[in-house]
Parts: sequence; structure tokens; C-alpha cells
Amino acid sequence: MLLKDFYTITQFEEESNIVTARISINPAHEIFKGHFPGNPIVPGVTMVQIVKELLGQKQGKTLFLQKAVNVKFMNILNPDTDPDVTVKITVKSIEGEVTTAYSTITKEDKTYFKFSGQFR
Repeated sequence: MLLKDFYTITQFEEESNIVTARISINPAHEIFKGHFPGNPIVPGVTMVQIVKELLGQKQGKTLFLQKAVNVKFMNILNPDTDPDVTVKITVKSIEGEVTTAYSTITKEDKTYFKFSGQFR
């Protein structure tokens, strides 16, 4: 993981072209000292990184973001109040070295993040 100690995987399931992972975000991580003190918010770039790492785990290789097609931040993800979330990744296609995927980060009926893009 690029972000050391930022999150831990508590459950990882694969079914055909879908990965569902439960993760626990570390609210004491150093990144929250700057983003933002007293009111921590998970940075959007780290959400993309989490998707990239989990998809890479499924594929057994290190991936690189090639193209972000659609990125939506639906709600603020505060690690103090909601450290445990579900990341769902659906692989839409694999063409050569390019994987096109759609992902969400949710907790129960609340969606924090939607992403679609391509990884190499």
C-alpha cells in the first residue's frame, strides 16, 4: 500500500468481475493533521488510490491510473465518525493492458464516492 497505515482491509471478496472490500480507515493517520485538523476529511485522491490498490490486488499487479472518466464526491467521509466503509469495484472490461472499472465507496445507504476510469 502506498499510504502506509492509512487503511486496513477487514474483508476482501471476489466474484467474477466484482471486488467487494470492507476497509477501516485509520483516523489517527498523519494525513489528517493537514486535512483538516479538528475536522478530518478523507482526501479524494486517497479514495482513488484505495480503488487502484484494491483492483491491483484482484489482478495481482501494481496498476497505474490512466484515465479518470467520472469522479463524484457525494458526501464528506470523516474517519472519526465513519471509519468503516465498503469499496465495491466492478471491472467493465479488460482490453490488452487497460482495465476499465467502476467503483463506489459506501456505508449502509450512504454513498461517499463514485468513480469510473481506466487503469494500466
